[in-house]
Amino acid sequence: PASKRVDVGLAAAGHGSDKHADRSMSIAIPLGAFTAVEGTPALAAVGSAGNRDRIPAWAFDPVADEYIATTIYLPGDWVSGNCQIKLHWAPADANAGNVRWNAGWAAIEASSQIDQASDATDLQVSAAPAVLDQLAGEVAFTAVSTGLAVDIPVRLFVGRTGTHADDTYNTADAWLVSFRLVFTRDH
Repeated sequence: PASKRVDVGLAAAGHGSDKHADRSMSIAIPLGAFTAVEGTPALAAVGSAGNRDRIPAWAFDPVADEYIATTIYLPGDWVSGNCQIKLHWAPADANAGNVRWNAGWAAIEASSQIDQASDATDLQVSAAPAVLDQLAGEVAFTAVSTGLAVDIPVRLFVGRTGTHADDTYNTADAWLVSFRLVFTRDH
């Protein structure tokens, strides 16, 4: 039988499909899922407060290029198109300067090398708040998600290019405290 559509007046009350166009989804990737792939970044409990109040974070050195990576599968409601990697970080001391972050992904299809070059990458420079342990503003990376699809492994990476002239926060580690993937879902 054909389904009947019943108008209960929600569209007139501001609840129509035009009011629900934002179908973005955010997936937090646990920091423990990453592994060091370049340099010697370290996953550790950081912060200057007591032990129980410290949080896990990746410590990226100030004068080195260091990267971490993980592999995920995209959820079944993924819609191809642009997506964003978003992260938060904090400085390990109270000095000012900029941190140059690099993030991206690679789709690893059945016939590709597992260590293939990245499909998409983006560079962002973020200012240190010049306050020990203070969360810096969100850093958002946007790149076209060419090649990304459901049911294939996707390698995600993030790193600090501390040797670059744009990275001027060179007195201490930059602590990566969160990493998430934001995308559009199909419902």
